[in-house]
Amino acid sequence: MATSAAARNASQKPAKTKRHHRPSVPAEQPYSGASFPLTGGPPPQAYGQPIHPNPAAMPYGQPPAGYGPPQNQYQNYYNPMGNYGAPPPGYPGQGQPMPAYFADPLANVAMQYGQSLAGQGKDIVNQNLEKWISISTLKFYFAVDTKYVARKLLVLFLPFVIRDWSIKFPPSQCVAPREEPNAPDLYVPAMAFVTYILTTGVLLGTQNRFTPEDLGGQASQILAWLIVEILLVLLTFYITNISSNLRFLHLLAFTGYKYVGMVVCGVMSMFLSRWGYRVALIYSSVAIVWFFLRSLKVYVLPEVMSADRTGYRRRLWALLFITALQPLMIWLLTRQICSFEAPAAVAPPPVSY
Repeated sequence: MATSAAARNASQKPAKTKRHHRPSVPAEQPYSGASFPLTGGPPPQAYGQPIHPNPAAMPYGQPPAGYGPPQNQYQNYYNPMGNYGAPPPGYPGQGQPMPAYFADPLANVAMQYGQSLAGQGKDIVNQNLEKWISISTLKFYFAVDTKYVARKLLVLFLPFVIRDWSIKFPPSQCVAPREEPNAPDLYVPAMAFVTYILTTGVLLGTQNRFTPEDLGGQASQILAWLIVEILLVLLTFYITNISSNLRFLHLLAFTGYKYVGMVVCGVMSMFLSRWGYRVALIYSSVAIVWFFLRSLKVYVLPEVMSADRTGYRRRLWALLFITALQPLMIWLLTRQICSFEAPAAVAPPPVSY
């Protein structure tokens, strides 16, 4: 009976509904003052709790896991944009194909055609230039060394002390100057030309007359007179019907040696004014005349006296004419620069009160 009564009471009790438990919200932690990222990082730690489980084992300067910028596999790669990061798309060596224009057959044809045109133009220029001046021969006139330059300057400054003026090679043969001390060269005339232009600029500066255009004007004037001088020499050989061993480059080298005397005149004028210029002009003229007479004798006058006395006289007069042109050209090219004297300062008129 008791069992049946208990069963009846249990059936009369209402059934209990299943309740869903809400998750418990953790208590708000106090703000520690440390900043943390809003996204992408672990939840903040409680105040006083260390970020790393073992602070002593944490490497110096390394942020904890989860903090800092995301790691990049190309972080040590420097790209052309000036920063470190991933290489730009299509960069060679990253498995990307090369640009299409490198494989374009028309681009290759155009490149080859341009190279062929450039080569043909170079050949045309060399052929036309070889008609007037041989480049291979021109190199011989610049084949000098320090010993040759020092001796050549000594010959130009003190030609009276030189005893040996002979040439060991045939005059018509082109010889490197470093192998033949008495052979003409173009290195000394070229350097003397540049030095004289610079000396002219200094002189004009000391005379308060310098302008940048004066340097170009002086260079153009000297080159123009050089062309006139060479034409006069060639015309003299043509009129007198003289065939000599003087080549065009030989003549250009010999006529350029007077620039060394012009440099001496400019330097003396700079330090000793007009009287220094006059002394230097006289000495340079005598030195260049002696040098020309002894040097050109091998090229103009024959070594063996022939029966034709008239031809020998014509050669001698041509040699004297070429020699006389040198001091005249030195004076024409330096008289306006080196012999200039600044006008004396005019005193201001007295002021009457």
